[in-house]
Amino acid sequence: VREIRVGLRSGRGSYTLRRAEGGWQFSGGTPADSLAVQRMLDQFRTLSAGGFPTPAQLDSVNLLRPDRRVTLLGGSGALVDLLFDSTAYWWSVKRSDRDDIYRLESWRVDQMMPADSTLKKKTN
Repeated sequence: VREIRVGLRSGRGSYTLRRAEGGWQFSGGTPADSLAVQRMLDQFRTLSAGGFPTPAQLDSVNLLRPDRRVTLLGGSGALVDLLFDSTAYWWSVKRSDRDDIYRLESWRVDQMMPADSTLKKKTN
């Protein structure tokens, strides 16, 4: 993964991370904590759905305007582009290039897209 783009609606903003020679950096050049970024990326390696929405639940899913979106980019383009829509207890998730919609628990989604403050390199 060379670049990570995270977009969060509802006031939380967005951020982009890029892998540079010295490690991960935010798009403005602010250094990121490479270990924290690695923990975030590990969530995608072991990702498994918590289930599938019922047909009735699917009626309320709106992924045309997702609450969250994360895109992992490699040298040849997008490796994965995920769209997220929140519900009261879980998230509906789909890859932008597929039709299947899955359910993920809220705690898992938060680990996949942490606040940018948790990814900034700590200074002593």
